[in-house]
Amino acid sequence: ALLQHEQQNYLSVNSPQSDIENDDGDKHIRNQSIKTVVFEKKPSNFRKLIHGWSFYMRSQMLFASLAYCMLYFSALDGGSLVTAYLRTEGISYSILGAVKGVGAFVGILGTFLTPCLANKCGLSMETIGVGTIWLFWLILVPAGIQFFADKVLNRNVFTAESTIDDSYIILASMCLARFGLWAFDLAENQMMQERIAPAVRAQVSGVQVSVSQLFFIFVAIVAMVFSQTDQFYILVFVTIINVFCACVVYTVWYLCPCCQKERNYQQL
Repeated sequence: ALLQHEQQNYLSVNSPQSDIENDDGDKHIRNQSIKTVVFEKKPSNFRKLIHGWSFYMRSQMLFASLAYCMLYFSALDGGSLVTAYLRTEGISYSILGAVKGVGAFVGILGTFLTPCLANKCGLSMETIGVGTIWLFWLILVPAGIQFFADKVLNRNVFTAESTIDDSYIILASMCLARFGLWAFDLAENQMMQERIAPAVRAQVSGVQVSVSQLFFIFVAIVAMVFSQTDQFYILVFVTIINVFCACVVYTVWYLCPCCQKERNYQQL
């Protein structure tokens, strides 16, 4: 009987339209609560694209990322452009394949350089980035010097056989330059993980990939304009100048605190 009495009291108190008397004797009507479900409209793909670029432009890694993307504008990357040129110069497929394999191995050695400088020498990733990106440019410079001396000054810098100089100097530069390039690649991507807020890290990284592919398209367009074999030196000059500009952009970002200013993503 006591249990039934408690159940009746519970039902009377929790009834949607029950009358309840308070201490003052006033009656209040408890209205039934209505639950409403709000469906949030998902942002469109175009809106996501705009937000991604906004996050990228506000990122403190903007100039460092831009310098990284500029390295994709290169005719000395071991791709189809330089391979086609070297084939016209008489370099066999076996030599090209061997050089690419050695270049990959040198690049792997470069990935050991970054953690070694960070752990053993105590250098920051920003400092490692400065050294490795300039190292990459310095190793590519001999190819530009040889082409400049051959095409502009009509002189040979290294040996008397210009046909050998152009081809094998390019091969050596491409092969050894992987060391600095992959070391800088590792340092820059590590900074992207550390410096970008987790909430926008995916968007910023995605835009960085898009920008790097834009520079890859740009070098293809330039190659279509200067498509003749005897015009390949123009692509080499443009590559050397572009990598130099990338080094300057990254160095300015490294030296100027204002370029590393934290942005407020909440305003977007």
